[in-house]
Amino acid sequence: AGPDALDAAGDDPALELVTVADDAVPALLERVAAAVARTTDPPESLVLDGRFLLRRLGAAGRGVRPPRARLPETALPPPRDPDDDAYARSVLTAALGVPATPDPAELARSAAAVRRAVTAPSDSDDDLVAAFWVAAGLDQVPAGEGRWAETVGEAVDADELVTVAGVVVGAVAPVDLGPLPPAARDAVTILEWADWLGAVIETVRRGPGAPLDGESLVDAVNRCPEVTTTIPRRDRARLAWAFGVVTAAWPRAGLADGEALTPLGAAVLPRALDLAWGRPVGSPPVETTGGDPGHPD
Repeated sequence: AGPDALDAAGDDPALELVTVADDAVPALLERVAAAVARTTDPPESLVLDGRFLLRRLGAAGRGVRPPRARLPETALPPPRDPDDDAYARSVLTAALGVPATPDPAELARSAAAVRRAVTAPSDSDDDLVAAFWVAAGLDQVPAGEGRWAETVGEAVDADELVTVAGVVVGAVAPVDLGPLPPAARDAVTILEWADWLGAVIETVRRGPGAPLDGESLVDAVNRCPEVTTTIPRRDRARLAWAFGVVTAAWPRAGLADGEALTPLGAAVLPRALDLAWGRPVGSPPVETTGGDPGHPD
């Protein structure tokens, strides 16, 4: 049993899909989690569903270590430059200062929605949220990592902030493109740090209600005085499409109301960028120091 079995299962034509009654799912999850947790080898899987299963079991608090996937070249994320990351963080902080404090009740509701999407998805919107959250790899980052967590005060649960921020981090600085559907994978590789910087700075400056459709975000990049380059006309449609793909997960996470920024989005987006660019480039993942990812103990 364990991750190696998931690899084998992906290649076994003799296996068939079996529908399990809803009341049997918790017991089945416990059996699978127990088998995976007993595996002595490092958890590895080339099977996409295997990585999803392991991360979802871990997010549900079943003691399963996150998988260390043997990724094909096509699933590797875009290369990051630590100098670019540091510069982007400094510009972000200078432009926006300390972001608004998220409302604890709104944050708790959104974090619960993200957790449900990751552990028990019910529709395609949940699937997209889960894909970006898994791609972010935030179950491997200690809650409290980075300056973003120091600005929210004791009233805000840092683990819940990690959970909601992950939906954005998975698009800005993913650790694994494998979980993303093809369109999202393409969109992530199109958008560069300067695009994210300009879009978020200008949108957060406008505040709740600011438009988040792709065309408006391209306009935001071009208006942002902190970004010295502009998106040329020939690239507008491509970048507008990419922004539209990655922001489609934001309403379920409470960051958007339709295609408009919410107060929670205005508070979370700058912190999500700071977290995405603040993680070490090329270093091994750091396991969480306590509790489940974004899940109260």
